[in-house]
Amino acid sequence: MKLTHIFFLHFFKNLFSPFLFCFVLCGSAATMSIGFCAQKSRQRLLWRRLTPSSSMCLLHDSAFFSRCQLRLCANVAGTAATPGKVRVHATSAEGKTVSLTAPTGITLMEAIRDLGRLDIEAACDGTCACSTCHVILREEDFEKLSEPSEDEVDMLDLAPSVTKTSRLSCQIQLTDALDGITVKLPPETSNQMS
Repeated sequence: MKLTHIFFLHFFKNLFSPFLFCFVLCGSAATMSIGFCAQKSRQRLLWRRLTPSSSMCLLHDSAFFSRCQLRLCANVAGTAATPGKVRVHATSAEGKTVSLTAPTGITLMEAIRDLGRLDIEAACDGTCACSTCHVILREEDFEKLSEPSEDEVDMLDLAPSVTKTSRLSCQIQLTDALDGITVKLPPETSNQMS
């Protein structure tokens, strides 16, 4: 993998002295890795997904800055550029249908809102504190999901237009098993946060 830009900067030296930002911008503009190089961490590599095109890793090496272990960062960035993909089909309350391809690991709400550009309120931004991301699933897709949490059931109890296949899209993590998932947004939602 060819690295085109490499920047190091010390981030809040007094506040977060064990952390050093390592921005690695790779061959294509869509591939960007933000690595937090934790000097005091005992773990070699820990992943957390930020967006479909970026990733965050924690790398342990007390002498990271002096040794510049960019090869490890570059390998991490290459892995993040090709996550698993699933097809999602969503229909708005007005009847507008959007078909999109989303990376696995994000929520259904994020896929509909960010990639599908459908008007889904998602007032609590995925914390299961409202029901504005309520969706209605096909029976076969509903059966693929795990049981909803008690918090999700409580929020669905407050939502209008609930059906037997209703779920909160912020609580549905996209996996390979959900490829082809089809959902419909209800005709109305109720924001319990306002």
